Amino acid sequence: MSRHLALASLALTLAACSTLLGIDHDYVEGAPDAPVTSDATPPDDATAERVADSPESPDAGDATTAGDTGDTGTDAACAGHVCQGICLAGPSCVGCAAGNLFCAATRACVSSCTACQAPSTECWSCTGAQPSGSCESTATAYCLGAGYTHCTCSGDAGVASCPGASQTCKAGQCASCGEPGTDGSKCKSTLDCAATSKMCH
Repeated sequence: MSRHLALASLALTLAACSTLLGIDHDYVEGAPDAPVTSDATPPDDATAERVADSPESPDAGDATTAGDTGDTGTDAACAGHVCQGICLAGPSCVGCAAGNLFCAATRACVSSCTACQAPSTECWSCTGAQPSGSCESTATAYCLGAGYTHCTCSGDAGVASCPGASQTCKAGQCASCGEPGTDGSKCKSTLDCAATSKMCH
């Protein structure tokens, strides 16, 4: 009898201890482990759909370099002149193998104004160390007036020293066909200047 009382007293003592310590007997004996939680909040359905529908990042090989317009020789944005397909600074075509005449319509260097905008007049000036030529609109060509620096020549025979095929040699100056006093003069091309048409025929 005393043994049973001792066991009962021990059981009560253990139960009291468990209560004081806050130990849940059912949790200790059979409760499953608590699930591991994550600080990250799982995406809702709308977020998942947006992610799924978003396009893939473009491949680096698809990137377009800013200002890349392909062949610069045909780029209308060239502010200088185009010599053999390359855009260079300034309007002077002096030394370009494609031709020493600057065509303002296309900004290309040409060997003859027939390859430029028509009707055009071949103009040359000698303001620098070398003659600078351009194909100008016949209606507004600067070289059909007198207010520019002419290249020099010597007599009619000296026309061969003029830089332009449609130039004549008058009073020691290379004058474009169409300038005052050039009608009927021999052009460098060996044709005769017709001042009315401003062309050598």
